[in-house]
Amino acid sequence: MPAESRYPQARTNVAFTITTADSDSGRFFADLAAHDVDTLIDIRPETDRTRSDALARRARAEGLDIVRISALAPPKSLPHPPSGSGAWVTFRDRYGDHLKANDNAFQALKEKARESRVALVCDCADPSRCHRGILAERLVRAGVPTTHLFPGLKAMVSRIA
Repeated sequence: MPAESRYPQARTNVAFTITTADSDSGRFFADLAAHDVDTLIDIRPETDRTRSDALARRARAEGLDIVRISALAPPKSLPHPPSGSGAWVTFRDRYGDHLKANDNAFQALKEKARESRVALVCDCADPSRCHRGILAERLVRAGVPTTHLFPGLKAMVSRIA
């Protein structure tokens, strides 16, 4: 964990989401630093251990804690639906069932988000079609302000209609 926050007086704990898609690592980590993120939470399915290990090494080198909460990743039995597919509704429902069965993992995420500034990381480019967007909505409903970051672009606040 960073020894001291860059903005200790003005800092509030919030959650962010961020993608590794279409981003160079410099811009990715610059955005995390610009938003004073303490902890990177890897919620990606365990498909590429080499990339996960590389991300963890770089995060630690940047002074970030990194936590892997694999129970928040979609299970292998629930593949990500193609973009534009009507299967998204089914994915959301089945992923919601997965979260209910793994509520302790969501509670751990919520606690971590309340004690530090976290960023949920996934490889999907669009949070509105990704499990990290579903998690962001749940965090907002649980009272944790959540913002989607797009490396190199402006942030978007996640709002529940």
